[in-house]
Amino acid sequence: MEDLFHNLGIDWKILVAQIVNFTILVFVLTKFLYRPLLGMLNRRRDEIKKSAEKTVAADKLVAEIERQKEEVLAKARTTSSEMIKKAETQATGAAEKIMTDAQAEAKRIAADERKKLASEHDALMQEATRSLGATVIRAVEQSVGDVLDEKAKGKLVEQAMQKVQVTART
Repeated sequence: MEDLFHNLGIDWKILVAQIVNFTILVFVLTKFLYRPLLGMLNRRRDEIKKSAEKTVAADKLVAEIERQKEEVLAKARTTSSEMIKKAETQATGAAEKIMTDAQAEAKRIAADERKKLASEHDALMQEATRSLGATVIRAVEQSVGDVLDEKAKGKLVEQAMQKVQVTART
């Protein structure tokens, strides 16, 4: 075998030294480079995994917050719609009440004015009747003068006043 190594140009002493050197190099590289590098990669992988888990949890939290926000907004929309409908109903009722009150007030004022006008009309008619009666009395006295006695004059004045009152009523 030594001849074989010699024919191939391999010196077994150098080969053994190279195997020892390679073994030392592998041991040193494993101890000081490969293991720390693997540890760093494992820590980095764990950090990435934790970050991914935190991202998933944050996404779930954001989705839950969005869902709650939509629920609150839906409730607020429903409540505001109900409040608007209630306010519209109240406003309609208030408007109808105001209209009813205004119509009643207008009718009351109109009735009061009619009474007032009727009262003024009656007062004017009485005054006109009195004035006309006085004129009739004077006219009867002047036209009949001394021809009739007082009783006949009174009867004539009374008949004239009755005709004036009947005419004034119509």
